[in-house]
Amino acid sequence: MMNDRFTNGLLGGTLAGIVYITWSLISQFILHWTNRTVVGFGSLLSFNQPPQSAIQYAWGAIVALGISAGVGIVFSYLVLLIESENLYLKAIVYSMGVWFLLNDVVVPRISETADGPFTIGTVSSASIGAILFGIVLAYTYGFLVKRVVE
Repeated sequence: MMNDRFTNGLLGGTLAGIVYITWSLISQFILHWTNRTVVGFGSLLSFNQPPQSAIQYAWGAIVALGISAGVGIVFSYLVLLIESENLYLKAIVYSMGVWFLLNDVVVPRISETADGPFTIGTVSSASIGAILFGIVLAYTYGFLVKRVVE
């Protein structure tokens, strides 16, 4: 792997986004904890409505992956300021803050159809997803940086 923060953050954020999207869909369709997913928020950002078709679900997932990649890129540069000691803890706190800001503050404010309030299942699912995102982001970023150093 190249010694490139941007690429490492992009890959870390994308892999973490895949895990978050997968968890979000499992939480909605298998566990029935929530009726809102990160894919749904991607659809809200694009179409100003929850996904109504497979195409809208797919596009929502692409948007969510793009946002995830951006979150990973920002984290890779933020590590320069906060150091990489306790990387997992820092990544989890960072991802919980970012995803809370996006899911609970930004999307409902810019979309006319983002109804509230959120249920405990939705909040729990989003929190678990953000924690998983942070763990995968830290692991992937640390793995890629370690490979460059060795």
